[in-house]
Amino acid sequence: MVDINDCLSILDGRLKQLTTFIVQLKYIGDSSSISRNMDEVHNLKYFSLTCYEYIDNYDDVIVPLLRRMTHLEKLTLYLRVLNRSSFINGTHLHNEILVHMPQLHTFIFYISTENDINESVHRISNDDIQQTFTHTRYARTGCMSWDVHEWKYDNNSTFSVIEYSHLISLDIKRVYLDYIAQFLLETKAHLPRLTELKVNYDQLKTVTKNFTRDATRRNCSKVERLIVEESTVFSKDVYQYFPSL
Repeated sequence: MVDINDCLSILDGRLKQLTTFIVQLKYIGDSSSISRNMDEVHNLKYFSLTCYEYIDNYDDVIVPLLRRMTHLEKLTLYLRVLNRSSFINGTHLHNEILVHMPQLHTFIFYISTENDINESVHRISNDDIQQTFTHTRYARTGCMSWDVHEWKYDNNSTFSVIEYSHLISLDIKRVYLDYIAQFLLETKAHLPRLTELKVNYDQLKTVTKNFTRDATRRNCSKVERLIVEESTVFSKDVYQYFPSL
């Protein structure tokens, strides 16, 4: 599908027996259909929404749409939200979305909130975000927060290594190069169970220094599926760097 209006046209009430809806959108623009149709989608049990492009209307479009799905049992979201007034955390997800889904038992999500910040903005840590999930039913969450410019230019900065002990699949195909390094460098993160990696191949070559960099080798060692957008025949160096392929 192209945009959110295509999605909404399917959820306009005509397909009353629809129970599963999995959609990937190219972009999410403004939609007047949101205000016209606020009826609940009673029979929908599983909804999955993926959009790799940045979203600047999350509160106006995505939240009202999800609130209509009062009978969901499983929800999957992949969203990149740009310049929202505050970060999307566990408190927001519970109060604005999940509380409207009493039958929900599985919630799988990747939601990034990227904001322009300055010295007047209160900077939050990983622990600050993680604490907002403490009192929810969804205990297995991983959070990462950092100042990209500070991390990029200050090579002497020291950060604690973040362990993602439950992460088995990582999709970083459409992110800044800094983000890929933040996940793959063993001095920044530990991914002991990572078996599937989706990434831009050229960016991967850059971060791993053409598959020779020791500092990113450990987090790649257990990857069994390396998924790139381009049609690529992997070289011998790739297989040596990813021995579990």
